[in-house]
Amino acid sequence: RNRKESKERLTVLTCANAAGTHKCKLLVVGKSAKPCALKGMKIMPVLYEANKWSCVTQEIVSNWFHHHFVPEARAHSQKIGLAADCKIVLLLDNYSAHPPVEQLDADNVFPTYLPTSCASLIQPMDHGITKAMKSHYRNSFLRRLVNSYNTGGVDAFKKAVNIEDAILCLANAWNGVTRRTLQNAWHKLCPASMLNDEDAVENIEGFNVNKAKAADLLCYAKQMQSVDLDKQDIVTWLNGEDDAPGVQQATDSEIIEIVLEPKSEDIGNSKTEDNFSNEINVEEGINLAS
Repeated sequence: RNRKESKERLTVLTCANAAGTHKCKLLVVGKSAKPCALKGMKIMPVLYEANKWSCVTQEIVSNWFHHHFVPEARAHSQKIGLAADCKIVLLLDNYSAHPPVEQLDADNVFPTYLPTSCASLIQPMDHGITKAMKSHYRNSFLRRLVNSYNTGGVDAFKKAVNIEDAILCLANAWNGVTRRTLQNAWHKLCPASMLNDEDAVENIEGFNVNKAKAADLLCYAKQMQSVDLDKQDIVTWLNGEDDAPGVQQATDSEIIEIVLEPKSEDIGNSKTEDNFSNEINVEEGINLAS
């Protein structure tokens, strides 16, 4: 039966250090500022922001940088014995929702934009980290879906699942990303310092663990009644967006809506090759922090 595609979406901002010892709290952007499903949550496992298009904006990133990233990075640095005023580099790609460096001003914290021409090739989040998180999320989601076969079926599951479920799955998925995955994701940017001799790219979590997860899920599914799943179908689901861009593009109707409402926030939902004024490149950022 044909079903109308849901327009519900969440945008997630991830950040972690190269040593793999600290993952910043996820920033999740939804559509509703005060979702009914979140009213009963006493402890929010993620940072939550909202706008009409569920997209990250320069204002949201600036607020995250000043009020969350800098304090978190400073607290972690002191926890591991570094000086309170140690130098910190934040690597960003040229996504249009990332503000110019002059708007990200903090003592001894250096926002550094990756070169536009090769950002997608060396951005650590694109080399196993985001993929591992998505894999964990899909694994959790599929378990819930399989379990629904005995508690009302898929239709009941679709009606019951909400933003709280998504946020809890996201938080658990992010917690499931291992230190090794975080470290190995830097192999193209800093190969000499990040990889041990015995480590190989194909061993990075998110690239070869899905077959094991699929076998586990298949075993779980067989315990349920009326569930007909194939191992390859599960692997396909877990790898469902291998080639998908990290940023959701706006639809034509959304673009028209944005143009007709000039006072609305810039949703920043597409990659751009525009150079920011006073941009600090990777080499300058590393030199400043050394």
